[in-house]
This record gives sequence, C-alpha cells and structure tokens, in this order.
Amino acid sequence: MNPTATRDRLSAHIYKTPAADNPLGCLQQALILAAAAEPLEKRIRVDGVKTGRVTALDLPHQIDQLGARHHQRERGAGAARL
Repeated sequence: MNPTATRDRLSAHIYKTPAADNPLGCLQQALILAAAAEPLEKRIRVDGVKTGRVTALDLPHQIDQLGARHHQRERGAGAARL
C-alpha cells in the first residue's frame, strides 16, 4: 500500500493515470489516498480512544443493528405523540 521504490519499479510501464475507464489508475489513486489518510486514521484510533470519544470500532452488522433499534425507537416515539 505504501509508495515505495518497489511499487514504482513494478508499475513503471503501466498506464496508471486515474480515469473512470482505467481500473489500474483508480487503484493507483486509491493507494495514494490511503497513504494520505493514514495519519488521520491513526489520530482517530489513538486520540479518540484516549479521550473516550471513540469507545469501539463498530462492525457493519453492528451499525445495522443500532440503526434498526434507533428506527424502532423513533417509530415508537412517533406513535406515542399521536
């Protein structure tokens, strides 16, 4: 994932300009963006946990379950208001 001399050497003769019709270009752009986002990701993981603002990294199925519970609560609250 990291931009290294090895990656440059292996992809030296590959057309990797980002474009909608160039999957390798999109992959190259994703790798660049992933490397750029790494300090922010580390800050969220480390500082967020230290301050207590991030208590757990939710998995997608956990988020879906939380969303369903929230939706049920909102429906129940709406019915109570009527």
